[in-house]
Amino acid sequence: MKPRVMFHGYFGMGNAGDEVILSVLIDEYKHLGYEPIVLSADPIRTVKLHRVYAYREKLSSPKFWLILMQCSKVVYAGGGKYGSFTFKHLALLTIMARVFW
Repeated sequence: MKPRVMFHGYFGMGNAGDEVILSVLIDEYKHLGYEPIVLSADPIRTVKLHRVYAYREKLSSPKFWLILMQCSKVVYAGGGKYGSFTFKHLALLTIMARVFW
C-alpha cells in the first residue's frame, strides 16, 4: 500500500490558482510514490478534475479522522490568505497530526 498524503487548502471552490497549485502538488507527490487525498469543498468536481480521492472536510466526521489517521503527511497549500478561523482550524489539525504521528 502506498503512503498517503492529505492536501488541505481552498480546493474545490473554483479558484483556478488554487487548482493549479493542487495539480502540481498531486503530480509531484505521485512521482514520489504517494497516494494523494484532497480535502475539497466540492469533492465530486475535484475527483473529476484531478483523478484523486477527495473528501469534504468536516472535523466532526469520523470518516475524516479515519482518513487523516491513514495519511503519513498533511500538506497545507494554496495561494489565498488565511483568516482567523482558518488559522485556528489549521492549528487544530497540526496539533492532532503531531499527537497521532
